Amino acid sequence: MISILPTLYYNHLKKLVTAVYTLTKESITYGELDSAHNLLQEFVWEYQDFYGEVNVVYNVHLTGHLAQLFAKKGPL
Repeated sequence: MISILPTLYYNHLKKLVTAVYTLTKESITYGELDSAHNLLQEFVWEYQDFYGEVNVVYNVHLTGHLAQLFAKKGPL
């Protein structure tokens, strides 16, 4: 297998993908919602570390709130 991304960046992207996948399901448990929220928070904080605070644009910031949106409005 050929690596396209270094492991550090792959694991970072995997947090976003896992959280969004969870939040697109028709229904999830409170544990899954909490897990998705934690993954998204970690994604945003790590994004800042990896790419610099100047690159944390509004859309990146908003990803940290997707779990709250799911809790209020339902699946993405």
